[in-house]
Amino acid sequence: MNASSEAEKAQINRELKELYEELDDKSKKLFNEELQAFLLKEYAAINSMYTGINN
Repeated sequence: MNASSEAEKAQINRELKELYEELDDKSKKLFNEELQAFLLKEYAAINSMYTGINN
């Protein structure tokens, strides 16, 4: 996250949590699937860079 402080990060997290809680079940399911796909892609990119640096 690009928060400039821990307080800002906490505020962003609260706002995201509130928005998520307002979603219906179908939207939550879609959000979770898209988030998982994003995280897997980011993890793969980080792992690739880490492997490249350490090999």
